[in-house]
Amino acid sequence: MNRESTMNDDESSPPVQERHVLEERARVLARPAGEEAGREAILDVVAFRLGKERYAVPLACVQGVSHLRALAPLPCTPAFVTGITLFRGNIISVLDISNLLGVPSGETGAATRERFVLVLGSAKMVAGLLADAIDGMKSVPVGAIQQYLGDVTSRPTVVRGMTSDGTVVLDGDGLLADPSLIVHKEI
Repeated sequence: MNRESTMNDDESSPPVQERHVLEERARVLARPAGEEAGREAILDVVAFRLGKERYAVPLACVQGVSHLRALAPLPCTPAFVTGITLFRGNIISVLDISNLLGVPSGETGAATRERFVLVLGSAKMVAGLLADAIDGMKSVPVGAIQQYLGDVTSRPTVVRGMTSDGTVVLDGDGLLADPSLIVHKEI
């Protein structure tokens, strides 16, 4: 009888350490679906190159990628507007991000090289970014994006930061909301 009473007492009240373990498991299981403990936030991006520079934009603002077939220049526009092109039946402005940020593009000088347009879109604007190559989609841990040390004081909302491999991560929404992209000049 003495042994049974001891077993029942042990089974009905687990030791303090076991109770904490069980309570922690219950908290983890009670979390809403989609919340993962200990997982770092990930940013899915489309990586591209322009000259020697590497850039990336969040996948959420990318509407498509296309070969640059024809580019019509636009007079009276800033240097970062390289021209306009057709994308899915719509005319879009094509921007040279290196001119926009004021960084050297490392031009190769080959006028006949194949180029691409990475089309970004928001509720208010659609624009294309000029690219020499599309490196594809990548997942970047948000915590791994470091402060960008380049000089973008005139456009701080355009750049999110830089990865350890030197890729400049752009803020697609910030870029499309930049007021300098809207040209109000009359000839």
